[in-house]
Amino acid sequence: MSYIPPHKRHTKDNNSPCKPERLISPSENNNHRSFGYKNISKDSGRIYRHAQAQGAVSTWFSVGLDDDDGQFTRLVRFEPISLKSYEEQKRSNELPQILVLDDSWLLQPKGDYKISPVKRIVTLLEKDLIHSFGNVRMLMEECPELKPTLVARFGRNLFYGTSSISSTTSITEAILKPVHKTFYTNLPPSYLKFVEDEAVDKIGLKLSTGKEIYQVKVLDRLHPDSEISCKCRIVKNLNKLEVYKMELKQLRHFVADISCIGQKTDVRLMLYTKRVVSSLIVEEEKKKIENMINSAVIDPEIKGGVRWPLGKQSDGDRYSIVGVWHDKSKTFRNSSMRVKIRQADRFDFGTSVGDCSGEVVLKMTELLSCFKDDKFGENVVAELLNDYMKVIWDNLVSSS
Repeated sequence: MSYIPPHKRHTKDNNSPCKPERLISPSENNNHRSFGYKNISKDSGRIYRHAQAQGAVSTWFSVGLDDDDGQFTRLVRFEPISLKSYEEQKRSNELPQILVLDDSWLLQPKGDYKISPVKRIVTLLEKDLIHSFGNVRMLMEECPELKPTLVARFGRNLFYGTSSISSTTSITEAILKPVHKTFYTNLPPSYLKFVEDEAVDKIGLKLSTGKEIYQVKVLDRLHPDSEISCKCRIVKNLNKLEVYKMELKQLRHFVADISCIGQKTDVRLMLYTKRVVSSLIVEEEKKKIENMINSAVIDPEIKGGVRWPLGKQSDGDRYSIVGVWHDKSKTFRNSSMRVKIRQADRFDFGTSVGDCSGEVVLKMTELLSCFKDDKFGENVVAELLNDYMKVIWDNLVSSS
């Protein structure tokens, strides 16, 4: 039987996920397809959300110095890493661990990979990516305002609770798969400089735009599972913020975390969608949020760079501001991809905790266009995914 993309399959589920009159809480309808929010926890007033669609694909594997059966070389070991990020430090009493190569690896004779890292990635992810975008296509048919995005992010896979793994045990993918993992995207300044000064030029990207914005996170008390992200311009002559876009937090449909053994950075591939809030709430509620944000005063001397007059951080009834990002970014692009280099100061009001982050995000615009235009098949996806991963591996991973 030939392969049928999911968006071409018939479904008896006629419950549309679109509700234009207001935000939707998953607790109202447990069968509300693909709009469930998972991994939600509250601690000391701080809220963590990872919105994951029902039926989403989430996987981890390694590439590089491994055998066909996922058995790492004996030179691979764990190394604890101390992070400045409050969000990561508080997850466990133990320091998180990363996979590294023993220094003696430098003395080993170097040969070719048993399996090309690019080929391994494409082979393992091709069908899952097609399946996941088929699910997205079905949602887009019902909710045309959904905005899909396909990206590669760079950072480190962090492993928690590895103390239970004996130091004499050979590390394999099978042993590590059930271990709790997170993907840490805060990159050192040296890597950001490398990407801007060298990598984008090798890839053939040109500087497109530079932006300075604020992203304000708003909590809806009636629907606490639906955090609102407000992107704001700076009105310099008034020293104020002006909202130009409101979106729900991204909803993940496909996440693949790839540990790149022996390299300076790991990779996360992710397909997600966002919804514009203006189609979900009435104008009166939207105005409340705008008035709340417009009352802010830009103040570079405080964490997050923005402060609110007493009592103005909430509308007193439904909405409250829970955090702010001061975001400075540069975007480089060509006809098939975009690379954004982002530096941000973050501040969460619930715990008075702030940190700084540097991030690099590559958007796969050509592959996304093939999906959206219904021109994708297994061969097309494999070819384009192979091209992207070769660019990523050669310029942003192994040469970093």
